[in-house]
Amino acid sequence: MLRHLVLMILVVVLSFIMTAKTATASPPNILLITSEDHGREIGCYGDPFADTPNIDQLSSEGVRFDAAFVPLSVCSPSRACMLTGLYPHQNGQVGLATHKFTTYAGIPNLFALLKAAGYRTGMIGKLHVNPEDAFPIDFRAYPGSNFGNRPQSKFAEEAHAFMSADRASFLLMVNYPDAHRPFLSQQHGIPEKVLEAEDVRAPEFMGVDTPRLRKDVADYYNCLNRLDTGMGMLLEALEDCGKADETIVIWLSDHGAPLARGKVTCYEAGLRVPMVARYPGHMQAGHVERRMVSSLDILPTLLEVTGVQRSESAPTLPGRSLLPLLEGRDVPWREYIFGQHWADAPVEELWYPQQSVRDTRYKLIVNPLRGENPVRTSYYGKTHIAGCPTMEELAKAPKEVRAGYVVWAEGVPVELYDLQQDPHEWTNLADDPAYASIQDRLLGALERWRRDTGDPMSNPELLKRFDAEMESARGTNYRGNREFQWEYPGYLDPRLAKTTPEQRHDAVVFPDGMDGYPSYRIPSLNTSKAGTVLAFCERRDRHSDHAQNDIVLRRSADNGHTWGPVIVVHEDGDNVLVNPCSVVLDSGRILMMYQWFPAGYHARAIAKQNVKLLEKGVKGDRISKTLVIWSDDDGLTWSNPIDVTASTKRPQVISTATGPGIGIVLRQGPHKGRIVMPTNEGWWTDTGNRRFGVYACFSDDGGATWAYGEPAPNGSPGYGNEVQMVELSDGAVMLNSRSFSGNRYRKVSISRNGGQSWSPLVDDEELPEPQCMGSILRYSFPVEGQSQIIYAGPGAQDGRKQGTIRVSYDEGETWPLGKVVEPGRYAYSCLTKLADGSVGLLYEGTDAIRFLRLSIEYLETGVRE
Repeated sequence: MLRHLVLMILVVVLSFIMTAKTATASPPNILLITSEDHGREIGCYGDPFADTPNIDQLSSEGVRFDAAFVPLSVCSPSRACMLTGLYPHQNGQVGLATHKFTTYAGIPNLFALLKAAGYRTGMIGKLHVNPEDAFPIDFRAYPGSNFGNRPQSKFAEEAHAFMSADRASFLLMVNYPDAHRPFLSQQHGIPEKVLEAEDVRAPEFMGVDTPRLRKDVADYYNCLNRLDTGMGMLLEALEDCGKADETIVIWLSDHGAPLARGKVTCYEAGLRVPMVARYPGHMQAGHVERRMVSSLDILPTLLEVTGVQRSESAPTLPGRSLLPLLEGRDVPWREYIFGQHWADAPVEELWYPQQSVRDTRYKLIVNPLRGENPVRTSYYGKTHIAGCPTMEELAKAPKEVRAGYVVWAEGVPVELYDLQQDPHEWTNLADDPAYASIQDRLLGALERWRRDTGDPMSNPELLKRFDAEMESARGTNYRGNREFQWEYPGYLDPRLAKTTPEQRHDAVVFPDGMDGYPSYRIPSLNTSKAGTVLAFCERRDRHSDHAQNDIVLRRSADNGHTWGPVIVVHEDGDNVLVNPCSVVLDSGRILMMYQWFPAGYHARAIAKQNVKLLEKGVKGDRISKTLVIWSDDDGLTWSNPIDVTASTKRPQVISTATGPGIGIVLRQGPHKGRIVMPTNEGWWTDTGNRRFGVYACFSDDGGATWAYGEPAPNGSPGYGNEVQMVELSDGAVMLNSRSFSGNRYRKVSISRNGGQSWSPLVDDEELPEPQCMGSILRYSFPVEGQSQIIYAGPGAQDGRKQGTIRVSYDEGETWPLGKVVEPGRYAYSCLTKLADGSVGLLYEGTDAIRFLRLSIEYLETGVRE
């Protein structure tokens, strides 16, 4: 009887554990809440007139972002940015959906990505992004703007019905119409207490505080208080469904208030918004995050939280996952935030291009097209926009406020503000000699951002063409014409860009002689999760493979246009460090594997240089060792190296060499998440002949432990040595290696078990082999039948020259495109995909390691063979 009872208890316990594991394995629900047209006039942000207890409580339970921004202070573009993770000029929604502006075809969005991953999708309130059929939404309620009817309780009821309808994970977006104009002082009895003019003051960013303005502002606060009531009902519905603990909640405003110098401007009051996130058990409750974040960060955050991936052929996301900030981790973060204004509608007062960039202290705004700003003189001057001072009211304002309104109205070419001393941007410091270096720095950052994001506003001809299209629509009934479509998607979409000089950028990264070192060799190139380009190599004290080498790094934050100082990753006195091979992990960690030789020993003995042959084995002081080192701060500092020789090297060989180049992390198949480091080994036979083998070292626990697989058997004359690897679309791994003592072609092999064993090495007769290391890179996995693998190496068999990049569309079976990118000396090289979607190439050229930035369009104009 007792035994039977014990068994029953065990069954119940095991059932409970399995149920708990199943529940934990389910991806979290997502409740994305937006509210309209308001800034940080909220209680938890310190506003004395806002009565927002529900939002304040949400903030106390989650993380409040003190410096959150949207890219554009107009409704449709802002929402499109949030849902696509792309800037308006990248996604196409540069103006209001009601005026037929639209996202470009084929742009992935949050709803499509999560729906494909099995999520139930729902939306309450307006979407306001075109085309609506690009957003697969299972459940809709109150799809209109609801500016005249704001049924807070109905929103909560509909949300409750959707959230509780199924156990499957859901994405629900709730869009509140408050505080859009018209400002409704009370509706459906909400708020209970109506504020009057005497109860409030105008926000400081307006600079003017009169009874007339206070009446308008009071109703603005009434809208915010009603919003808070509705959010309280919504969060209570989530709690009542029993799903609050398994739901990530994100709330933010779509942009700033429709008050003077707010909405439709690039001022702080237009772009800086409140934002709160709550994810129970995954963040420090009540934390205030002061680093600059963007609504562009929401999509990458939710993709990381849910484990959903975008296609690698999709435009590179400019935002970053907020998960490290939510978890309280101290990670490198962005230096700049960018904003812009395109069109609201194609009428005079709402088409006015602007761009802005700010760091933690200074803000720069440029007005590239016109002088007089029609947004100030026309839109806010109309009687239906009550939230702007009249000229009579302005005449009584302080001098600096009057000056600020003049700058806004005149649309001067450049505006510069010290936000620490002047948070409301009254005093324009542009062209002040004391701030010249700051202005130049911000202008440089803006120019790099334009270039890296494919911004058409930096192209005068495209800007002129778009302006002419806006002009042509004025006075026409384009909104009433069902057949009307804007032409701009056919010429502004950055994906349509053809080959231009900007699609190729050259830079010298490690010139021979730099810092007194005569030689730099053996490049490794990677792109960090933060988008930083990382260029590694061996720094040598003389021109020899047997020199005393260090592993060094230079970083670029602008896709290779400029490079930071040399960072020493590892130096070890007279001992030799060789073959850097880097890999970027999903966690953001940058991991490198490389080899250590004791001073005076190498893989080859050279008597005249007093270099002795290494000994076999995995222990001792006269062997080659394999080391692993890593960085968790984007390459700025590095850990102490760890010796992993015993788990990466066969005892019977003399030496191993990782790569050189890059490792990979497998993205699919049974070994998804495995780190694979390409490796070759060398030994001498009893008859004195030198032999090589190629194989993989791998880790299934993020680099904590390692193992090695079998060498690839020979299937054609010769041996493989220096090697790189790439994942195929079916989860297999293909190696591509240099050929030693064989035919003059690259050697390839396939592994179907994550690098543990390989098919026989065979020659790829489309890839010539002049006895040189080469680089291979997966650029994109198949999307609609397309995939790209890129190979870089010397294009001739008679020497290290004629650097050529080749493109394969059939998983490396054939290489139909070839483009010579360096006709002169070209030796070892390494490829990476940059944050802007272009291809980076680090290679050994004449007297330097050089960098090329090449767009994929530029490469695909190569010669078809």
